[in-house]
Amino acid sequence: DRDIHADFALVVDDGEAGVLALATQEADAWLLMDDRKGRTVAAARGFRCIGTLGLLVRAKLDGKIEALVPLFERLREERWFIDPGLIEEALRASGEID
Repeated sequence: DRDIHADFALVVDDGEAGVLALATQEADAWLLMDDRKGRTVAAARGFRCIGTLGLLVRAKLDGKIEALVPLFERLREERWFIDPGLIEEALRASGEID
């Protein structure tokens, strides 16, 4: 819905606005979203979110990937900014560090 998208676009970037607008049509949707502002808006609307790191942790815990560290290094090489505290939290949650 363009009106819903436009409303979200007043507070978040266009990509996040599109995801949020789609989520209004799916009651049980999970949103893959890394943008902090977008996640805040999503939470305020009652949408469930997971970020890239959370998705990777789940994949590790489900045995779909062997290790997170090489993936995090690759993301840094691709110039993704990832807060070091979030990386540490993800490594702890996945059991890669104590």
